[in-house]
Amino acid sequence: MQRAQDAGFIRNDLPPGLAAIMGGALVQFWLDSQLEIRAALAITGDEGLADEDAIRHIVRLLRSQS
Repeated sequence: MQRAQDAGFIRNDLPPGLAAIMGGALVQFWLDSQLEIRAALAITGDEGLADEDAIRHIVRLLRSQS
């Protein structure tokens, strides 16, 4: 994560360990909570997400804006 921050890929306003924990936690939630995710998306009227879309959203949260 530190190398990704040094390269400008991951935002540097987060400690590298915290960025890794946040990314890992979001991926773990995505993998383990498909039933809850589908129920939440159904309530909001949003379409389901493919794995690739979910990962793209997670990376966007961690990615540097520059």
